[in-house]
Amino acid sequence: MISDRGCWLFDGIYYGSYNESYPEIMKSLRILMENLISSKILLPKALYGNISLQYDTVDELLDQIEASGYLENAFEFAIWGDTIIYTPNGEEVHQDIIRIERFRTSGQDFGYVVRTDHWLPMMMDRETMDFTWNLEQYQLNYYRIPALLSKLNEELGWKNEELLFKEEWYLTVQAGYDFYLEESVIIREYEANPNPAFDLEAYLAAIKNAREKYTRKR
Repeated sequence: MISDRGCWLFDGIYYGSYNESYPEIMKSLRILMENLISSKILLPKALYGNISLQYDTVDELLDQIEASGYLENAFEFAIWGDTIIYTPNGEEVHQDIIRIERFRTSGQDFGYVVRTDHWLPMMMDRETMDFTWNLEQYQLNYYRIPALLSKLNEELGWKNEELLFKEEWYLTVQAGYDFYLEESVIIREYEANPNPAFDLEAYLAAIKNAREKYTRKR
């Protein structure tokens, strides 16, 4: 089972009627799709319910989403597809490692979910629970996640009061636009298998700073 490594909840305003919400939701959906596709972080292939998506342009993609009836008849829906991961040998295509979940049709609301370790300095084998270093992919790909999140937040222009607050996940800490392997995990694995190419102290300092900056004030 794939465990989520991060989930950012984009939350905007809610509307009283379909006629009021539809133009704004289509505008937001276009911003979301354009950024997902141009960044290669999610190339949509299907909607929840195994509705296949085949398109050449964002306009064609939006037409298919509209034709599904979800925007008018569903409370919310999910989008998944392929993600391009950069490697020293070129690009790799991975399926269903990023999702858009709970895209609401009654207002502005969706979740951006990261589901694997490709973006982190170490990867965990799902069967053995063993960790291996992943520095090359980490250095080539990690920055793409916060860059996309920041751009979406800016272009959507929603009042995301909850978006950047710290969250704890299985193995990871999410704070701001960033997410990290949890401190005890990276310390334990580094001590078991040191890697001089990885600056552990700088990584721990970044986590500490993120925690302090984005922990929810009671």
